[in-house]
Amino acid sequence: MPTGPISYELWNGKESVGYCRISGELLGKYVLIYSVSAYKQLYSRRAETIQVPISYRVVEKTGADTLLRTVLDVRKKSKRQIELLKAYNGPF
Repeated sequence: MPTGPISYELWNGKESVGYCRISGELLGKYVLIYSVSAYKQLYSRRAETIQVPISYRVVEKTGADTLLRTVLDVRKKSKRQIELLKAYNGPF
């Protein structure tokens, strides 16, 4: 079991765009990541989050084995959101 942060690929459907470091394993359908830290957020506003779907990519497929990699699907995300995900380094 890994103890430090895990790097997940940001996958746009064709190629890897970058990596996002998250402490812990990803489970479920999507990940919610805050775009602004709690200290910089205004009191009267709801926290702005980025909802990123979790998907699996086939890396290697032989007759007996299939190797899957967990990736974050950023096909429908803007350039600004992708840059925020690349810079993100912390708990989710």
